[in-house]
Amino acid sequence: MEYQDRHAAAETPGDPRMSKRLQRMGHLGVRERLERLFDAGTFTEWGRLVAATGDGVVTGYGKVEGRLVFAYAQDYTVQEGTTGALGAKKVCDLLDRAAEVGAPVVSLLHSNGARVEEGYGMLEGITELFYRIVRYSGVIPQLTAVMGVAAGVPAYMAALNDLCFMVDDISFAMVTSPAVIKVSTGEEVGLAELGGAEMHAGVSGFAHARFPDEAACLAGLREAIAYLPANNSADAPHAAARPAVAVDWERLVPEDPYAPFDMHELVAGVLDGGRFFELHREFGPSALTGFGRIEGRPVGVVANQPLVQGGALDSPASRKIARFVRLCDAYNLPLVFFVDVPGFLPGKAQEQAGILLHGAMVLSAFETDVPRLSVVVRKCYGGAYVMLNSKACGGDLVLAYPQARIGATGAEAAFEMLHRKAARQAPDPAAFKAEKIAEFQEHYESVYAAAGQGVVDRVILPADTRRELASALEVFQTKRVLGRPPKRLCNIPL
Repeated sequence: MEYQDRHAAAETPGDPRMSKRLQRMGHLGVRERLERLFDAGTFTEWGRLVAATGDGVVTGYGKVEGRLVFAYAQDYTVQEGTTGALGAKKVCDLLDRAAEVGAPVVSLLHSNGARVEEGYGMLEGITELFYRIVRYSGVIPQLTAVMGVAAGVPAYMAALNDLCFMVDDISFAMVTSPAVIKVSTGEEVGLAELGGAEMHAGVSGFAHARFPDEAACLAGLREAIAYLPANNSADAPHAAARPAVAVDWERLVPEDPYAPFDMHELVAGVLDGGRFFELHREFGPSALTGFGRIEGRPVGVVANQPLVQGGALDSPASRKIARFVRLCDAYNLPLVFFVDVPGFLPGKAQEQAGILLHGAMVLSAFETDVPRLSVVVRKCYGGAYVMLNSKACGGDLVLAYPQARIGATGAEAAFEMLHRKAARQAPDPAAFKAEKIAEFQEHYESVYAAAGQGVVDRVILPADTRRELASALEVFQTKRVLGRPPKRLCNIPL
């Protein structure tokens, strides 16, 4: 009888009124979230009887598509999910066990912060928790979903994870609440503006993706896990190969290097089933990052988006590329680049936003061990040439389409810099300009000139992209980097 009573108490929410209120707001219960995350009937809970109700956090393990995954979920019905010493210890124990067996960890965060009444005991517990997350970063995948309010401690927990997802209208992550801000600074700000899913997905870059409801968010976590290996010593899981979606390659890529087109269509024509699990879709949208598969093999995709700023790299796009490259390298995902870039976005705003630092972080991130393949679609100019997986920067294979142009700058810009004064004195300025532009395009911008210098390995037809990439992934699957000097990481993405 005592066994039944204690376990029944552990299943009971700490505050039934809070549970009903959360349900009305569109929240799932803490164990309902775990049931949807894991394969049916596979979740095993640990620490259920800690402080009778689990001390505000549910911990355990189960299977996601048949693969072992650990998880912890904060229970907002128990003292608003606040983290105390015992709750922090439960999560630390879970992270240690996951790292020892080499399995991913998912955290479902919903908490009003730290349990301040516990004093230094709480501080020690939270410090240990932060240290564990950092220690195992790049060792085991750590994914998080903000399922409600995450103020202070849980917000930093989410920021330290590899991937962070949020839910529209009900997810809010912030260092301090609007009430505290008003008292401290006098500033009045709404919850959504301060830390809502839309803001974090599009402005701060804190959230990798946002979803319309909790069920969709949990499904997103399951899909993301499917692309990642169990740990940094394992290979990413393969799946049955599926054909790409049908694409009209003759129509898809415009001949004009500056005409806009949607890079999503090209990516869909290469990946299995056309499925591209995009990350940071709203943040730095002049570049695309995300997961996909080629002949069943998981890959990380980086691509310029000509629909936004002509594909030019700005500060947010550089930040997200650098972070994504490091993520893929940590977990053994080959990288595929689709390059169509005029250069870095110029202007005072970009300089003040730190484009020099963030652009440099992309270059710093390219000290990788995983295979890196590039397809130059139409153009690759200037400093962005260095930043987008050139061979000189360690790229393993560079493919290019016949119409691609590669160089320090475009022919028009080169003419203005090199021949503008001479054109004024020419008998026929228009003919002189046409001649010089043609010369530049043939000798300094043509993909065949680049191939002649070994900058491009193969010139291919767009319709052959998927086949060429699949072949290259097979060749480079056993890649090893030799002769790199030992060192510790210094520059990290801001």
